[in-house]
Amino acid sequence: MAVPGWYDDPNVPGGKRWWDGTQWTEHVAEPGPGAAPYAPRPAEPAGPYPPARIAVAAVAGLAAILLIVGSIGTWVSVETTGGPFHIGASRGGLDRDGAITLVLAILSLILIGVWAARVGPPQARVALAGVAAFFGLLGVIIAIVDIADVESNGNSIVESSAGWGLWLCLVASILLLATMLIGVAARRLR
Repeated sequence: MAVPGWYDDPNVPGGKRWWDGTQWTEHVAEPGPGAAPYAPRPAEPAGPYPPARIAVAAVAGLAAILLIVGSIGTWVSVETTGGPFHIGASRGGLDRDGAITLVLAILSLILIGVWAARVGPPQARVALAGVAAFFGLLGVIIAIVDIADVESNGNSIVESSAGWGLWLCLVASILLLATMLIGVAARRLR
């Protein structure tokens, strides 16, 4: 069905739906008594995308950008707690697992963009959102493991704590996971 036109609606027996040459549209026609057959019923005015899809894509995109920032930020802060000298130091995320979360964030941002653009059939878009959600889950796991590792490495002389970048990675990964799960689960966002 490459040619645009009215075809049998795959979801409504006896109904017709407009095929624009690449995908089914929201325009449907049902024959009624005394009406011309296949007269389209008025469609609700809508933008090119559902507003909820735009909101989910925006929040997921923001989460991916925050994950990029967190991946580059401070992951470990170390300070001396005893003695006459006070020394502090920090390590960035790219010195640890931040390189992994950075790659996950960049790939997620690409997947979110393709998902938001509604490229491909609905099943493929669900798969894109699912992969982005999986990347968010990996980010959550990496952040939790690294926070536990950093927080358990202190002693009586040196105090270590998770830096702001690591905490931002955790929050951004949770947000990315949640929004992309909504993208997978909400049928109207496909």
